[in-house]
Amino acid sequence: MRWNRKAFLLIGVALLLSACAGTKPGLLSPRDSTEKAGILLAFIKSINTGLDGFKGIGRAAIKTAGARQIMGTAWMAAGEDKLRVEVLDPTGRPVVTFSSDGRWLYLLSHQPQRFYKKRVAGNSLKNLLKIPIKPGDMTALLAGRVPLREYRSVSVEQAPGGKSSSESGGYGSHAADTVLVFKGLFGNVIQKVTVNLELKKVHQIEFFETGGALAYRVLLNKMRGAGKYRIPSELLFTDDGSSSLTINTRKYWTDVPVELSRFVLTLPAETKP
Repeated sequence: MRWNRKAFLLIGVALLLSACAGTKPGLLSPRDSTEKAGILLAFIKSINTGLDGFKGIGRAAIKTAGARQIMGTAWMAAGEDKLRVEVLDPTGRPVVTFSSDGRWLYLLSHQPQRFYKKRVAGNSLKNLLKIPIKPGDMTALLAGRVPLREYRSVSVEQAPGGKSSSESGGYGSHAADTVLVFKGLFGNVIQKVTVNLELKKVHQIEFFETGGALAYRVLLNKMRGAGKYRIPSELLFTDDGSSSLTINTRKYWTDVPVELSRFVLTLPAETKP
């Protein structure tokens, strides 16, 4: 009888410890995690889905190796992958124009005149912006949307708490912040999106290289109204080194007609052989 009582006691303690381990604060059961991931994923996919043609003007600041360059910018975009950006001098005249029509990436330097053209696939804007941003990513982000990589699975984790704005990458962390973690075919993390569903806001998006190194992160620091949409008034891009790009929006026009031919650049006639 003593042995039976001891056995029952041990079993009871084991069950109690097992129950406590399954209810740690901040952890979700696999089912709850899957449901929450689905809710958050549906939310970020719904952001500004109706926004197609749009234009804007603002300012960009590029910082690398201790040097900082500030320039005016004007842009137009359409669909998910069409973008044209003019880099302006202090008088408002274009210095550099780069554009993507979804298939080709074009760059035209006006003084001196130089023209480049290469396929979009596999290429980024790193040579121009110092950060490996894909053209389609920039189109989505300027529209206030979340660009998503092709992923195999998605899960959730709690965002790190108790950090200051500088420590957490530019925004104060909130108790309701949740990180959506996207993994590729081999289980490697390819993207993370920090979301606050209570505020209906995406705080941060991180993209990772195949080997796991950070490609770049973007912080949606400030938001503003534009027609019936909310778009970022400030985007801060950083890599894992010393380079950063800040884009501030001064004016923004939504649902405007945009001619698709404007996204195709050609070699100026006076420089053609």
